[in-house]
Amino acid sequence: MRDADFALVVLHYRTTNETADFLNSAEKYYPGLRILVVDNGSPENDLEPLKKCSPGTTRFLRLPENCGFARGLNAGIAFLRNEGYSSIICSNNDILFLDSDSLPLLISPLLEGGIAASGPCILTPKGRNQNPLLAARPDPAEAKKMVRYYSLGNIWSRYLLNRYLLSPLKKRFRKKRPPEAFLSESEKKEGKRECFYALNGAFFALGPGFFERFEGLDPRTFLYGEELILAEMVHQAEMKMAYVPSARVFHKEDKTSDLVWGGEDRIQPALYARESIRYWYNEHYLPFERRGKK
Repeated sequence: MRDADFALVVLHYRTTNETADFLNSAEKYYPGLRILVVDNGSPENDLEPLKKCSPGTTRFLRLPENCGFARGLNAGIAFLRNEGYSSIICSNNDILFLDSDSLPLLISPLLEGGIAASGPCILTPKGRNQNPLLAARPDPAEAKKMVRYYSLGNIWSRYLLNRYLLSPLKKRFRKKRPPEAFLSESEKKEGKRECFYALNGAFFALGPGFFERFEGLDPRTFLYGEELILAEMVHQAEMKMAYVPSARVFHKEDKTSDLVWGGEDRIQPALYARESIRYWYNEHYLPFERRGKK
């Protein structure tokens, strides 16, 4: 696997069972893959069970505190880039692999000119595909709507609605499908790819073209919104993001947020998202729009 010149960084924070499942899945389908587990400030000794069950190609990097999503991944990206890898796959720890073909398919477009990042079909337990996140770059009116969606009033309204009405219904009627249910799906032909504005951040790859221009993700957010910021960075560099539907992974979803906050529909995750969306708009999107009008 080292000959393929790509490696993988996975973020870990407290959810040891999820990271163990991830490593077991990687070992099953990609033995020999170089994996770096970045521990984002978990309690001491949290990594010990993982070290005992990990394949020999797995390394561990423990950060002294929780640096957030982007800075945690950046620490792993820098580590692997120093080892000489030209393409880096970035992953949540609640991901499972479905086959042994998806990673090479995901890396392939990154070796072409003009492609900075790529993402696979990300399947959820409900059978939904999380890619692409946004097909096209929002126009100024749409961008303002995205910012208003995360106003404090809207956040509180959604929180109350979710907590007292939607969440109980979801728990009662939720139907989940195991990852094995997706193994025989073949609605997309192998090799087909399309370019979109933003891809889901649960699992994506960065290639040589990206690293010619950037060292990593923008480090000035803690959680959420990283996909939009990355998309705008790529857009302004006049590059593209490739969606590769023939590459497929399974996303168990929300395991860390369930542990830390009790779910992504709680107030704290929404406040992090609000801060990140406003940063994307004010520091990335809007300055570019203003430069274009001059």
